[in-house]
Amino acid sequence: MPYLHIPALGNTREHPRLGVPTFRGYTLSEAAPSAVEFFKAAGVLRDTLTGGQATAAIVGEITALTAEVEAVRLRTEHPIAEAGRFVAEAEKLADMPLVGNERAIIMGFASMIAAALEGTTIPNGTTGPLVFLKSVRHLVHGLDGKAIDTATQTFDRELGLHEAATTKLKAAHSKLLELAALADDGANRDRVAKLKASIDFKRRLPQALDELAAGREQVAAALARFDLAIGTLRECA
Repeated sequence: MPYLHIPALGNTREHPRLGVPTFRGYTLSEAAPSAVEFFKAAGVLRDTLTGGQATAAIVGEITALTAEVEAVRLRTEHPIAEAGRFVAEAEKLADMPLVGNERAIIMGFASMIAAALEGTTIPNGTTGPLVFLKSVRHLVHGLDGKAIDTATQTFDRELGLHEAATTKLKAAHSKLLELAALADDGANRDRVAKLKASIDFKRRLPQALDELAAGREQVAAALARFDLAIGTLRECA
């Protein structure tokens, strides 16, 4: 008996006229001749397949779903690298504020990570089919179960990598929000003002010392001229 491809059935545990489950429209067990005739007459039977053909088609469907997850995961690689740099910079800003708008800068970092997270959502309908397939795996008959299981395990590994990547981004986003809060408290703003004043004083100190030294030399020269004038007047007296 053949395996059937009936796309309209999608993922079905058991159609009353079929008696076997379908995954993405492919029957997971052989179909009776009466089922073939019924779905052919209904105009929804796309193809009849051998066990090998049905296995290859099912594995192909799983592989395509895996590729969707992988494509989304790959979009996280650059944001994850950026997230590490953002957190390092934010820690410096929160620990040693210099410009007074540290919170805005860190929140900018957080916004970029949040935008990246929005782009890591797996499309609807990607994981559901595999959840269903696992639930009816024990009803698979006559197909290459090892090939199907291997494809399913590959999907699960890719899904795990995606979840780990999104977890890293979420952790970085939370850390940036924490650092932004630290950079914006009242005590920190006071420290910014004090630090600015200290830095400004240290920057101007060499110039101020030079100016004082120059003024001292001018005063010394004026005193020397004054002493010379007094001495001259005394000689004339």
